[in-house]
Amino acid sequence: MTAWRNAYPAWTRGRKQVSTVLICLMIIVVILVGAVHGKYVRDAAHNHRDIQSITGSKPPSSGTWNVTNLTIVENERLLVNGSIHILPGGALIIRNSTICLNMAKDLEYEIRVSGGGNLTISDSVITSCRGFRYTIIAEEGSDVYIKRSAIYYLGLNAKHPGLIINTDDAMVINNTIRHGYISVLINGSTGCVVEFNDMRCEYGVVVLNSSECTIYGNTIRSNYGIVLNFSSLNNVSENVMLGGGIFVWGRVDDFNNTINHNVLNGGEIKYLYKTTGEAIIGASQAIVAFSSNVTVSRVVTDNVSIGLEIVSSKNVVVEKANISSARTSGLLISGSSNVTIREAHLSGCNIGILANNCTQMTVYYSNIATCGVGIRLVNVSGAKVFLNNFIANRLEAYDDGSNMFDNGKYGNYWSEFRASDDDKNGILDRPYKIDDNSLDRYPLANPVASPSDWDGDGLSNVDEDAIGSSPVDWDTDDDGMPDGWEVRYGLNPLSGNDADYDNDMDDLTNVDEYRHGTNPTRSDTDDDGMPDGWEVRYGLNPLVNDSMEDADMDGLTNIEEYQMSTNPANPDTDGDGWSDGDEVRYGADPRDPNSYPTSIEFTTPTAPNISYVTPSGGMNVYLIITYATIIVVPLGVFIILIRRRRI
Repeated sequence: MTAWRNAYPAWTRGRKQVSTVLICLMIIVVILVGAVHGKYVRDAAHNHRDIQSITGSKPPSSGTWNVTNLTIVENERLLVNGSIHILPGGALIIRNSTICLNMAKDLEYEIRVSGGGNLTISDSVITSCRGFRYTIIAEEGSDVYIKRSAIYYLGLNAKHPGLIINTDDAMVINNTIRHGYISVLINGSTGCVVEFNDMRCEYGVVVLNSSECTIYGNTIRSNYGIVLNFSSLNNVSENVMLGGGIFVWGRVDDFNNTINHNVLNGGEIKYLYKTTGEAIIGASQAIVAFSSNVTVSRVVTDNVSIGLEIVSSKNVVVEKANISSARTSGLLISGSSNVTIREAHLSGCNIGILANNCTQMTVYYSNIATCGVGIRLVNVSGAKVFLNNFIANRLEAYDDGSNMFDNGKYGNYWSEFRASDDDKNGILDRPYKIDDNSLDRYPLANPVASPSDWDGDGLSNVDEDAIGSSPVDWDTDDDGMPDGWEVRYGLNPLSGNDADYDNDMDDLTNVDEYRHGTNPTRSDTDDDGMPDGWEVRYGLNPLVNDSMEDADMDGLTNIEEYQMSTNPANPDTDGDGWSDGDEVRYGADPRDPNSYPTSIEFTTPTAPNISYVTPSGGMNVYLIITYATIIVVPLGVFIILIRRRRI
């Protein structure tokens, strides 16, 4: 113990010495890394004078790099402490290099190509050293060719969007563009080509006031994919988008673009321009412009800018659209007439339905839920909105006109609206106010279930009308049983008196039969020999044949308990200490606490017959084992004791 105690402080001192050495080594490593990094930064800051492979205008150590002649950067890594301006007559050719803009804040630097200048980038990386944003601007009359390169942190917002092309015939091909606002903005240009790029910015490609451009074969992951604004004669084809989609806006000729075979979220984008009598069935996005007599069915999509766009068209039917998480609106209808929207499901959109400058709209049998605005009508006349469900929208409806939110008999279901329904007709007793000029005079007390059965009571609207029950109240007589259920089993949906009847004499009233899912015209719904009321009373299942089960584990099956009038949930019905099964087995009455079994037979177990097998001509095996144990164990103990004494 003494030696161990003396060694302990030495060991402690040794461990402390090791820790001190490790800390010193870590400090040295940090100093070396800092020195190397500082040398790299200094070298990068001054490499503009030292790098001999740059021909033409050399970059300064800080400040704007003005390119005034043919300048070639090849196989280099440059840290640039300023903007890059390519002046008229200058050309910057970047090949297989990395240009890192060393900015301290957003938009501190830019890359600008003046008219008469040229920017060519191939197989290179253009980025921001610290993740701050910058812009690349190609002015009118400049030449821009960017291919097989990666561009990061490009663009900040709508005012400073990213790669801005204000010149004709620019080419952006097979690049990766990420962490920006707008990947490529083409403005007032013709003949530009944007092909086979991988874009991951807020917007993919935005084309403004431009024509004859090609947007082809790009993969775009964005919130707003491709935008054509006041642009015509462009070819937008074979693009694959995850989110966003395509948005087109402008005058009649601005919709004259070729838009083919584009994919959004795995489904095709359908585009109709100046067509009549066409039908779109199944699409991830649809655009209908300046067309008539069109049917659009089953547009299913999410994470888009706009799910369905209808512009300056008439006699359009939209049915069974299912659109969620649209950042602008699920359905956009502009300048159109006689548009019918039915059975649409819109959820999580900024605006569910946005209509402006339209006439004669009808919206019914639709569900609009959890949107910023459920429906927004701006300069719309002759609209009818009825038998829809508006559920948990921040603003259920907006109307700057005087449109109808009912059909003269039935209105809509508004989840946030609370009012009484004293007459129990499924229509609330006071109107729902959208604004001073727009009212839902007949708001519904319950959501619309389906087009054919508004109240979801199992009775079609036609049948409700025939028998005089309410199609918007699942329980016209307010007796707790749906109208359809009552009709199915021969009860009266117009009278509440039959709720407490027991038509099949099974000890369940009709309303109890409905609650338990049993048949009010059959006393034993599951045909297991036990009445429904008896099964319900004792916690059994009246819809499943459980007759041969023993719920209380007393030795009697459920059907035997019923036949003997015992309790299937109590193993000792009469409480005399004997289980029901034992009493029945030994002739006692399990319902009488004074009735006990009189004779019980007990069986005495017999001792097992164990035989010892003796091999022929030899001693019994078990005796041999016993003798060997008696001899070997003491002998082993003796040998161990002798060895210990010698030691």
